[in-house]
Amino acid sequence: MENLINDLMDLAKLDNDKFKLTINCFDLTKAVTNTLDILADMARQKEIEFEVKIDKERHICLYKNMFGDQQRFEQILMNIVSNSLKFTPNKGKITILIRIIE
Repeated sequence: MENLINDLMDLAKLDNDKFKLTINCFDLTKAVTNTLDILADMARQKEIEFEVKIDKERHICLYKNMFGDQQRFEQILMNIVSNSLKFTPNKGKITILIRIIE
């Protein structure tokens, strides 16, 4: 519920041109893990398995030093994964692939 309220507040800020990004370095894998931890109960109820794959072709250090707004990234990922959970059948599987494209 808190996420929904935050999303609505962000939309209001967009309408009033008061929306701001907070740009910092963050660990992409931790941001994904944080998001999946929040949604774990919903996945457990439907017996859905999460799989996270990290593209190992790139140096892992790149994933620890992402530059952007971590909160907005997690918010977007939360919305995508929440929708995936809604439309994935019971005992299904959701795979998230983390890959840096240059």
